[in-house]
Amino acid sequence: MIQLCRAEDGVVVELDTSLWDLERLDSLDHFIYEKTGVPPEAIWAYLSDGRPLKADNVRELAGLEDQTIYVFNKTYLSSDLEQVLHDLHYEPQLQPLVEDAIASTPPFRISQLASSYVQAALAHVEHINRTLTSLHYQQRALQISSSALDHHVLAISDSFEALAGIAERELDRQAKLLGGLEADLEIVSRVRVHKEFLSAAVRRAMEAGDKGRTLGDYVSRVKMQQVAASCVKTHEELKARFEDVQEAMARLSRGGDEVRHAVGNNSSIEDGEACARRAQELWEKISTLNASVERVAPEKALQEFRQLDDALRIEVERIADIKNVYTEQCIYTIRRISELNTDIVAIPSAMSALQASFRAKTSFSHIARLHSMLYAYGATIVEIVRRKEFGKSYKGPRGSR
Repeated sequence: MIQLCRAEDGVVVELDTSLWDLERLDSLDHFIYEKTGVPPEAIWAYLSDGRPLKADNVRELAGLEDQTIYVFNKTYLSSDLEQVLHDLHYEPQLQPLVEDAIASTPPFRISQLASSYVQAALAHVEHINRTLTSLHYQQRALQISSSALDHHVLAISDSFEALAGIAERELDRQAKLLGGLEADLEIVSRVRVHKEFLSAAVRRAMEAGDKGRTLGDYVSRVKMQQVAASCVKTHEELKARFEDVQEAMARLSRGGDEVRHAVGNNSSIEDGEACARRAQELWEKISTLNASVERVAPEKALQEFRQLDDALRIEVERIADIKNVYTEQCIYTIRRISELNTDIVAIPSAMSALQASFRAKTSFSHIARLHSMLYAYGATIVEIVRRKEFGKSYKGPRGSR
């Protein structure tokens, strides 16, 4: 059967509507509002397998074993927390005291009193079981929301790891280029250019006593330092942006861990189950006493009924306290998930912009060319020598080829 569950308090509404009828609704959100009271603009609904519910995937309920639609109320995310908890506060539903009700219509027989105690006990046990069921639905709603969060965090983490590898390598490269700039300028100023690479005019000047040329003569130190200043600014900006994204990812990861810990905290559920077991045991004792009430002294039977009834009422109050504690836990967790969803929306766009910035052309290319200048010059000389030696080897002695 298709049913709606209000995630924050675990209240379930069974629908007498077919899947076909749901698909044909003009407004699914308005229908959910009519059944749950959650305003259409505040509805945040999931299928039991964790997928968001939309008008175009309602039919997929047919393939799910659990045909429950979990409905979250987004107004609880921004409303005053104390007011939200007040609105969701759960009161114990205690039956009227048996003897107070019967005392108004004396005289009464012990069997009549026993029957009244049994009816009150049954109502209390059923109430406790319904409350425990609502706790389980709240738990399932949290698990679904947490799983959806984990799915998004994992996808973003994979993308971030790929970006981080690129960013860290590039930032390291930039830092090394900036750190070695002065040394590179000093080195090229000491490396003399072979006269074979110089123009005829320069060679003649050298023959006349000119000191010749160094690689540094082809680099403007002033302009290179201006380029370096621009690159330092670019580097610091990229580093700061990367650290912001890195911190956002760390915050998202920590938040995901916090949510999983909160969702995995089943102490309230376990307390509720223990409460339901005790209530069942008390119910069985009251039933047994009722079956043998005619064979027990009225005073003794009455005392036992009173003790069992008091104990069962305590369990009703206890399950209400457990319910309120768990509801508060649910609200805190759902709000935390909502906060993390903000990062989930913001981080991908920040990563895309950062990746584009790393790929964009910057002035670091000028510093990189300076850094490679000595190696390029050396490689050029080696290539020239290699070609000359190859030419000699190829020509060989006259007539040898």
